[in-house]
Amino acid sequence: MRVFITDLASYNQSYLIGRWVELGIEKEELQQTISEILKEGEEACDDGSIHEEYFLTDWEDNEFNLEVGEYSDIFKLNEEVARIKELDLEDYQKKCVSFLLDNSIVSNLDEALERYEDVLIYEDTSFLDLAYEIVEEQYNLDDLPEFVANYFDYEAFARDLKLDQYYSSNGDIFYYSY
Repeated sequence: MRVFITDLASYNQSYLIGRWVELGIEKEELQQTISEILKEGEEACDDGSIHEEYFLTDWEDNEFNLEVGEYSDIFKLNEEVARIKELDLEDYQKKCVSFLLDNSIVSNLDEALERYEDVLIYEDTSFLDLAYEIVEEQYNLDDLPEFVANYFDYEAFARDLKLDQYYSSNGDIFYYSY
């Protein structure tokens, strides 16, 4: 995750002094970068004031939908990103964690990391295809007389799946058992 750290005092004087920083770095390196940005702001303003405040004017690659705002605690955010990098999650696991956070099923990263194994992903599928798959795997309509089995409404079943713990995102369907 990258954030653009901006010197607040210089920004208020119409100077955009800041730089992109890749988070997940050592705390000392982050502090040094912030100090450099503030020093550059002092030099640009050249009014003798000491610049102490900064804010985040942009961020990208927020893969896990971490809570980021202009005045977020950059050091806490940096620690969270470092923790995520250390986990070395596979793509499937990342999708599960992101799903839990994006849909507000959990309230923070720690909860998502505890619960991501409870998520099932049906990749590149539709609700109708999923309805057929579930009926085929879990119910045996062949045991019913044909005239009864033919009355099963897969479209209605697919519609009901949307209302019951199944979520769609980017062509995938997610299921989370509470």
